[in-house]
Amino acid sequence: MLAELNLKAEDCPLLVGELMTQEDGGCCYHHNAIIDDIRTTIPTAHPVSSLGCPGRPDRLHFTAEGYRILGRRYAEAMLSIQYRTLRK
Repeated sequence: MLAELNLKAEDCPLLVGELMTQEDGGCCYHHNAIIDDIRTTIPTAHPVSSLGCPGRPDRLHFTAEGYRILGRRYAEAMLSIQYRTLRK
């Protein structure tokens, strides 16, 4: 995808959000191990934790509040990445 868009991986960070955690009742939580290890495959990827994000009864989707929490975490991760980039 990066090649098709003529982008450099180091200039284009990838944020990867976790699924609902086991602690929060998620049914696909085992995929979080792959997400948490994504940097070994994609060095410019940054996992975003979903721990404590409330989920819906289907155990797949977050509630509106859960998505807001996750969204704030995405924003915090991107601000941190941008800050580190500017400090270089």
